[in-house]
Amino acid sequence: MAVNAEELEYVLNAVLRKKKGIRFKQLSLVSCKNIISLMDTSGNGKLEFDEFKVFWDKLKTWIDLFLQFDADKSGTMSSYELRTALRAAGFQLSSHLLQLIVLRYADEDLQLGFDDFLNCLVRLENASRVFQALSTKNKDFIHLNINEFITLTMNI
Repeated sequence: MAVNAEELEYVLNAVLRKKKGIRFKQLSLVSCKNIISLMDTSGNGKLEFDEFKVFWDKLKTWIDLFLQFDADKSGTMSSYELRTALRAAGFQLSSHLLQLIVLRYADEDLQLGFDDFLNCLVRLENASRVFQALSTKNKDFIHLNINEFITLTMNI
């Protein structure tokens, strides 16, 4: 059995609405499509049961990170809290990259809700996975032509 983005959206929203400590309105369909893009190893545009189990473990970890690093227990994450949460998730990001992430995902008060935090982690995981798959001997660089680059960025 496999779930598509709409079904995933329904399931995740039902679960996350019950989670205490997270200020949560609704996980968007775009978020669910991003999740499927990250986790769909079979390439069918859906999450198979085994893929969903792997994602579920990631989601539980990400929820725990969000709750742990929401230091003021506001239900949102500040840019400072985000930096420490991303570091704990294994992402050592430059100040410039963190600033770009905050500009993309934070609201006007520089706060991220859980949906934004989840989208950020999904995109970072996907970008890291793609980069690692393409890197060879030199782990810090990859070489792409324009078509390869555009194809990759469309999938991240």
